[in-house]
Amino acid sequence: MSAMVKTLLPELVLVEDTLEDELMSLRGISRSGIPCQITVRRDGAEAIELLFSTKSAPPDLVVLDFKLPKFSGLEILTQMRENPATRFVPVVIVSGTNSGKTLRECYRVGANSCVTKPVDMSEYVEHLAHVTRYWLTVNQAAN
Repeated sequence: MSAMVKTLLPELVLVEDTLEDELMSLRGISRSGIPCQITVRRDGAEAIELLFSTKSAPPDLVVLDFKLPKFSGLEILTQMRENPATRFVPVVIVSGTNSGKTLRECYRVGANSCVTKPVDMSEYVEHLAHVTRYWLTVNQAAN
């Protein structure tokens, strides 16, 4: 029997180091209307520890801040794509920049989607509601 345990609700991991952005992200995820189990990690090291734990199954979705302490979102994403257990987990990168260079690098490494944190946080909340709804209900996962 495997040590990995999967819950009935979709599992979402939010990796965000800024409290205000975390609260806005959680509001957006909640606004999606999709019941899910949310685990928050506040830096890259905590995220890596969770994502590569052999005690739990990989999440159904990761919402990953681009700039994080200890390991960047790009470093975490690179490790996820190199690991067979997390290779196909959908990852949405959230970033305070919409630089073409940054976006190209995220997609090159394997991001499924990129969301820019706009000045208007209500817009950001709506964007997160849409991506959560899409990745947890419309997208067909490669399990």
